[in-house]
Amino acid sequence: MNDIVELAKTPAFWFSSVMIAFLMSLFSSYARDWIDGGRARLFSKWKAKKAQNDKVLQEKLEIFKADATLISLYQSDIVFQKVRNVLYHIVVYIACCFSLHNAANYNFEAALIFGAIALFIFSIPVQLTNFKINKMSKFLNALTSESESHFEH
Repeated sequence: MNDIVELAKTPAFWFSSVMIAFLMSLFSSYARDWIDGGRARLFSKWKAKKAQNDKVLQEKLEIFKADATLISLYQSDIVFQKVRNVLYHIVVYIACCFSLHNAANYNFEAALIFGAIALFIFSIPVQLTNFKINKMSKFLNALTSESESHFEH
């Protein structure tokens, strides 16, 4: 604390503080323009990508509306993904149980391994299937003109 007080008494400290404040003020005026320009470019790219995705979605919807078999296959794929998701959850719960059992028996290395397995399975396969189910459900809701809650995950 005494070092800070002694440093605050030196003219070099005050001179460098003023110089840093001046440089930061100068930089911030230019940075604002750079940030605004970057944000505008990013927004225009995002808008173009969204328009392209909407176009592809409409083309896919027309293909599916022409064939009822494709709709039923798509619905069965949603059911398959949900069953797959449930099985992943069961594996996660079993790994958690093994982890807790090993921790209770003071086998912390095995408990850590099973905990890592449970975390890995929950963070990657479960979340990927959730994303797939949500995406497929939104498409099917748009296809059948159902309410959003009908095939919601």
